[in-house]
Amino acid sequence: MLGLANVLSSSSTPESKYSLNFDGANDYIDFNNVLNLSTDFTISMWVKLSSAGEGIANQDLMSKYEDDENFWYIRTQGDGKFQFQANDGGSSVMGRVYSTALTADVWNHCVVTGD
Repeated sequence: MLGLANVLSSSSTPESKYSLNFDGANDYIDFNNVLNLSTDFTISMWVKLSSAGEGIANQDLMSKYEDDENFWYIRTQGDGKFQFQANDGGSSVMGRVYSTALTADVWNHCVVTGD
């Protein structure tokens, strides 16, 4: 079962020594091979997408690509809706799109769970 939690928005800034700030120019975190979705999982993130530049549409938030047929990703679609998709050997094994677009310029809490 795959679930997308409600996406919450807040105009306040979460403060943490464990947060990261990306300027939008080819920034990423390399997790190596630790994110395997073959077992139960939960992925939670706070994202604040700017309305400037490319805005909230078509933004990759987290992904793992082994090859063209084995991958998963969390991103925003062209309409700004939060999306999760996983493919295994070319077949879509999991996928959901949240019904409401993320809000630009505020913090959005996004959660994906699978079991």
